[in-house]
Amino acid sequence: VVPEGSSVLLPCAGHTNKKLGHIKDGKISPNIRWRGPDGEVLGIDSFRVQLTNGSLYISAVNENRGLTGNYQCLLSVDGIGTIVSRTAKLSIAGKMNNDGES
Repeated sequence: VVPEGSSVLLPCAGHTNKKLGHIKDGKISPNIRWRGPDGEVLGIDSFRVQLTNGSLYISAVNENRGLTGNYQCLLSVDGIGTIVSRTAKLSIAGKMNNDGES
């Protein structure tokens, strides 16, 4: 839950110890993608950027941009498979009115 207009960083990282022929140190960095609120894998847009470390940076979360909802990190390695993270739910903190109700 974030205040409207705030930015958010959703971390995601992983590796495998499975040895694959040509890999000497035994660790492979997986391909990281993100699934957005619509359930589809995210593309590039002006508010959501995947950083080089795999984390998802969302700038200026606003109600009318469709940025709130559930996000999941997908880590995949060719020849091994894909794992999906738990769901991270992004929502905007309710604003209090004069009566103390949101």
